[in-house]
Amino acid sequence: MNPIIHIIRWAQVRANAPRIAANPNPYGVCIRADLPYRDDGNPDHTLDVYSPAPDAPRLPVIVELHGGGYLSCSKEINAQHGQYLASRGFHVVNMNYTLCPEGDLIHATGKSADFFRVRKPAVTVKSYAASCPQGSFAWRHLPRNLPATLGFLILHKFTLDREYARHSAYDYFMDAGYPRVWFCATPTDKLLYSQIRRMHEYMVAHNIPHEYREYTSHARRLEHVFNILRPDYPESRAANDDMLSFFKNTAG
Repeated sequence: MNPIIHIIRWAQVRANAPRIAANPNPYGVCIRADLPYRDDGNPDHTLDVYSPAPDAPRLPVIVELHGGGYLSCSKEINAQHGQYLASRGFHVVNMNYTLCPEGDLIHATGKSADFFRVRKPAVTVKSYAASCPQGSFAWRHLPRNLPATLGFLILHKFTLDREYARHSAYDYFMDAGYPRVWFCATPTDKLLYSQIRRMHEYMVAHNIPHEYREYTSHARRLEHVFNILRPDYPESRAANDDMLSFFKNTAG
């Protein structure tokens, strides 16, 4: 494995460990941790379930997939966020998954499987837009953040596959029949703000149903995925509450 990948993973653990350890259950929800969803002993195939209470009734379910560009991080970075969502009346499933390069996204999904094209009637909620249009980070819409672009292209060989790039670009898989989505951004997210805005503008121009919100800081500078990494911020709580309102309204 590329030693740079080990460095990136170590740096992510180091950066997030103090925040995760400081308050492991800030909202007092019921936690069932490290449940295997495949019987192979691989920690990448485990999940946590958060519920408002041990005897919580039948409730809507939110599935969380952590970020990290398919390369790093784990479900633990989403733990406090998922617990906040659970405290608002949901069951939340927070999953690990096989990272790259141990897992091969192209061969796992099939180059022509239209992996990003969603057709089943469902509520699709993206708490940060980058998790959806990975194609916007590839050939067709390179970000202005050059170091992030180079790192992504060097470490993610599947983005160099032109067929993958075509299938994953949002102007390929999004049309007027795409399920309604909600996503948010902040202008101080230097990593992805311009791409998120570009996707929003594309969806407006092509009459693709969605809700888009921007949030600005009142006291602290909001960074990338602020509502997940810092759900205790007032601005983050506002974003998450807006997302949950969308979820409840769309789920009917």
